[in-house]
Amino acid sequence: MSGSSAPSAVASTAASAAPSASAAPSAAASQAPASPLATAVPTSLDPCQVITSAEASQLTGASFGAGKETTLSGNSKMCVYGGNTHNVFEIIVAIAPDVATAKAAEAQTEADAKKNAAQLQQGLNITKMPNFAPGTDAFMLEIKPNALGIQGRGLGVLRGTSFAYFDDLAMPGSVPSAAAMQAEAMTVLSRLP
Repeated sequence: MSGSSAPSAVASTAASAAPSASAAPSAAASQAPASPLATAVPTSLDPCQVITSAEASQLTGASFGAGKETTLSGNSKMCVYGGNTHNVFEIIVAIAPDVATAKAAEAQTEADAKKNAAQLQQGLNITKMPNFAPGTDAFMLEIKPNALGIQGRGLGVLRGTSFAYFDDLAMPGSVPSAAAMQAEAMTVLSRLP
């Protein structure tokens, strides 16, 4: 789901807590929903290996060290690169017990992203990409720069019961192009069950 916030809107954010200029990306990054898939099954899938530090660095132009892996409530797993910096990259992976649950989680991730983007007072575009790859639907989230210069881009893929979302949130600076995110999504898909 953007640095863990608006696009990745993967942790909960207080509606009244707008990030300060110095903490914007990391604050936004931690605003991702608590879990994109509240009923995921336990998995040994390592999100820090689905997109490595070197790959995240190449994609964003930032220099990231080792990622921090966390298991979210509901068994989703997240890896964050650059936490508490001005460029935060995250990836979340989850395996649903069934396709219906996976599709519901994808819809919830999009709804959470919209909510968090509204809290950050930023424009958000969501582009759905049905049949992104064989048997795979995708969506891209793009957060327009706000007054603080915070912007982000994220991409989620859903293939059967496997879900992955990754995003980059930067302040100031640029985020990967839509084409670069789509190319990285193909690599991500090759690493999902």
